[in-house]
Amino acid sequence: MTQRPETRCPACFQDKGNATACDHCGWKPGSPPANPLYLPLGTPLGDSYVIGKVLGHGGLGITYLAWDRELDTRIAIKEFLPDTMAGRNTRDAQVTIHTGHEEPFRHALQRFREEARILARFQQHPGIVSVYRFLAANGTGYMAMEFVAGVTLRQYLETHDNRIPWPEALGLLGPVMDTLDRIHDQGLLHRDIAPDNIYITHDGKLKLLDFGAAREVTEERSVTLSVVLKEGYAPEEQYHKKAREGPWTDVYALSATLYRAVTGQLPPTALDRLHDDELRSPSALGVAIPEDHEAVLLKGLAIRARDRWQGVGEMRRAWQAESETVVEPPEPETPEVQPPRPDTYAKYGLWIALFTAVITALMMILELKLTDKIDLWSNGSDHELTVHDPVVLLAENSATRGSGTPTPESSTSGTAQRGDSSAAAPESDISGSVASAGNASDNPPPRAPSLGRLNQTENLSSSAVPSSESQRQAPDAILEDLEADGASRGDNIPRAVPDPALAGPLPATLLVTVSDPPDATVTLNGEAIDPGVGHELVAGEYSLRVTGPGHAPFQEDIRLAAGDDQRRSVRLEPLPARVIVRSNVTGDTVFIDGEAVGATGPEPHVLAPGEYAIRVEKAGFKPFDTETQLTAGAEETIQPKLEPAKAELIVMANISGAKVFLDGQPLGAAGAPHAVRAGTHTMRVEKKGYEPFEAEVELVVREQKTVMVWLTQKAMGHHAEVQKPDKDMKYALWIAAFTAVITAFMLILQVMDKINLVTDRIRQVVLLWKRLSKLRDLKNLFRGSSQRKNTKIEELKTKIDQLEEKVRVLREENNATHPPHTVTNIYIDGFHRR
Repeated sequence: MTQRPETRCPACFQDKGNATACDHCGWKPGSPPANPLYLPLGTPLGDSYVIGKVLGHGGLGITYLAWDRELDTRIAIKEFLPDTMAGRNTRDAQVTIHTGHEEPFRHALQRFREEARILARFQQHPGIVSVYRFLAANGTGYMAMEFVAGVTLRQYLETHDNRIPWPEALGLLGPVMDTLDRIHDQGLLHRDIAPDNIYITHDGKLKLLDFGAAREVTEERSVTLSVVLKEGYAPEEQYHKKAREGPWTDVYALSATLYRAVTGQLPPTALDRLHDDELRSPSALGVAIPEDHEAVLLKGLAIRARDRWQGVGEMRRAWQAESETVVEPPEPETPEVQPPRPDTYAKYGLWIALFTAVITALMMILELKLTDKIDLWSNGSDHELTVHDPVVLLAENSATRGSGTPTPESSTSGTAQRGDSSAAAPESDISGSVASAGNASDNPPPRAPSLGRLNQTENLSSSAVPSSESQRQAPDAILEDLEADGASRGDNIPRAVPDPALAGPLPATLLVTVSDPPDATVTLNGEAIDPGVGHELVAGEYSLRVTGPGHAPFQEDIRLAAGDDQRRSVRLEPLPARVIVRSNVTGDTVFIDGEAVGATGPEPHVLAPGEYAIRVEKAGFKPFDTETQLTAGAEETIQPKLEPAKAELIVMANISGAKVFLDGQPLGAAGAPHAVRAGTHTMRVEKKGYEPFEAEVELVVREQKTVMVWLTQKAMGHHAEVQKPDKDMKYALWIAAFTAVITAFMLILQVMDKINLVTDRIRQVVLLWKRLSKLRDLKNLFRGSSQRKNTKIEELKTKIDQLEEKVRVLREENNATHPPHTVTNIYIDGFHRR
């Protein structure tokens, strides 16, 4: 894979050498994109392509010029980007879909892919732009296509006075008919035939563009990208969803395109024609068109589909049949020679070849006859031989023809007559036959002859006039043969000298040079000639016309007299460019290169071709800035969307409940922030019972401004009653009291929470202290355990002694009440006692 050479312009990819800027397209380093939707120059796409300048921008996408690094060539890349459904993130070039348009975008992208598949079916067709590849990137789809330089039919018509003659239009759109025939044979409809979708390349080829509306004829479902309804070109069935469409649909659009090309007017809308058909025939509009041809065209424009030609091939065969039977009307006094159709060049070439062969044969016969006559004359006569300039014969031929396009029959017959007259003349008076030819040339030339050229070095096939150079060489060869023959025999034959009395009118010479543009087309009486080359012409009147792409045409009527040598140096003036600026607001101002030119609207601004800075401003809105490159004869539409510029305003008043008004509209209560448009506003603050405050305030975009307002109470009159508090004041007092209570209650709650917290802390400290006390007690308990045991034993002993004393007393009492020798078992505290 190769990289783009550094010497190539990153916009048009043409060689700019070591220059900083590009002379081809006007690119300059650091030029920003004309639209934030456009991919920047040099953006890589896939692994093979580099994005260049924008070729076109429509409602469904953007077409770029691109460089194919694999093949080292320029291509066109079409990006799917409907601006009503999506935008672009300028940081990473990703396409972002607008909220709520996800499903329509996905569906439309699929149909964009279908368009690429349809075009791929006609990859090798010369009348359809080839598609190389479909690829997905940046969240959308791209179609890599063949790049061809040229103009649309609409642009072509604009440079040709908005209309062209009928033969030229019919010949020009012939290849389009062939392409449509092929499309229909494949079961497809184009459904969007219009001058914008017919492309004329610089080498004269015609290509059909934009298959976004194409539809399968045999399927119920439509793969249409959008409903295409171009007024004047769309037939009535395209206005109905359930109407049946077919090849006759394209027949109507093609016929409307032909009608537009020859009349300069659009046919009325099909729906309007249903109620009141106001379609005027081309002949009624002054178009020179055969009556039968016009009938074929008007049948193609029939309102009802059943009344039209049912296919393009059927309509074309009807034109061809009519062309074979049409009798050409007699030439007008000042004919306008139309350029031949491309498909007749071969026929003219055959006629010219045949005519040249006949002339060569006749000249050889004439040479032999003259040689024989001179031999006889030299043996028996001493007269001088005079051969006149052969231009006399050509002048006679031109005068007797009366037009610049002789038929082979007329040319041949004329030569044969001259040859016969020479043969029939007496042997001693050969010059008499030449003199008779010279007399015939004295007839005046026609008023407006076509190009009876006497010297033409190029483009022989474009003119039926034979080259005069070959006619001059034949007599010179005859003289050389005569001199050689006489010298070999030793005869004294004098050299031929021209006779001024018998020489016909001298030719006129015309040289046309064009300084700008270099690719201008020069025509003389409608026939193309080469600029910068001298042309010898028959005397007469000629119509000179010079045209060039993007330039105003030049036209001049020239009268050439015999022997004239006229020169014309022509420099075409570039056509002005037009730009239309239409915004979404009114009352704005458009600045072009810093100069105010008025408000936005549908009226175009006429400018010289070049690069311009466009700025749209309106008070309270963010300004819009862009740069655009205007080409000669082109029209560009810029649609800026102005967004309101916001600022923040805060009005603080010394009295609560004051109301704020901005430009007479209520804004809200004082004290709160308000988002308003930037700019100068009239602010008014009011409060009942107080004098209003009014002032001008200037707000800056994205800035906050605080205005302090002091309202003074209105003065009371001498007899005025004491004003009672108004409801607003009461409400304000109640709100203030309620706010104070709530605030106090909240403070009490906060204090109680703090008290509870402190109490909890104290309780925790007390518990800790008790635990520490228990721990100390246990410690002391362990330390004094022996002492406590001894004390316990002593206490037990004391108790035992006391019990023994009680036992002794009980025994004595028992002895007193019971006999002796009675044993009583007594257990005291677990001790056995008797």
